[in-house]
Amino acid sequence: YVTDSVCVPSGDSLRIGPGVEIILQGHYKFCVDSNAVLKAIGTAEDSIIFTAEDTALTDSTGGWGGIVLDYFHEYSVIKNCMFEFARGNAIENWYGKLELSNCSFRRCRSGLHWMNSLSDSTDTTLFIAHSCVFSDIENEGIWLYTGSLRAIIVNSNFFNCYDGMYAGGSVSIENCHFKNNKNYGLFLDHVNYIVTDCIFEENVNDGIYLGGLGGLVRNNEIKNNGGYGAYFTGCMCSYYTLSLIHISEPTRPY
Repeated sequence: YVTDSVCVPSGDSLRIGPGVEIILQGHYKFCVDSNAVLKAIGTAEDSIIFTAEDTALTDSTGGWGGIVLDYFHEYSVIKNCMFEFARGNAIENWYGKLELSNCSFRRCRSGLHWMNSLSDSTDTTLFIAHSCVFSDIENEGIWLYTGSLRAIIVNSNFFNCYDGMYAGGSVSIENCHFKNNKNYGLFLDHVNYIVTDCIFEENVNDGIYLGGLGGLVRNNEIKNNGGYGAYFTGCMCSYYTLSLIHISEPTRPY
């Protein structure tokens, strides 16, 4: 039971093991300072839960403050964890490297926020999300901006969020499912994105919104969305590669 904000100090590390339930009893944050490490590693049979004592989220009450991975924190690993009732971002990650796998985010204001505005001459991957579920999120399941670095999201589901995912910069999205989101299934901006083997269905607005200079969109299924299946805007469409894309509603290149 957490009765105040928690911080892992710079130079230190914290390991949370299987079966631990962290219940925050107020709008407290769980912070990881720069040069610190968080490893929250549960198992499929015995996950780790981050939740709030007051689960009635309103503008002024309920929820908890989320995990904040501060500037330049070390390589953190979060596996087999559940995040629920965060009143802001369940995880807020600034610049540091994060591996996220087999995690569930539900009934939060926002799921995961990852921000990087640094440049790097190498094709470095700083964020990986594998086999995660984002459901019933008031805002984006994932919001990320990668700068010149790369994020990889694979085998993950985005159901009943506002936007399933917003991504700016270099991102690879593979074998993901975007369904019943209240606005866009997937909103992509800037350059150098790859979307393969995904399903976009029954989103209230467009299934996939593609902005920026372009990328690769291959072998996706798009059906029964309320707006356009795929909407292209602000781009030079010659930069797009589209193949094996199955669309059952209008597609608008603009």
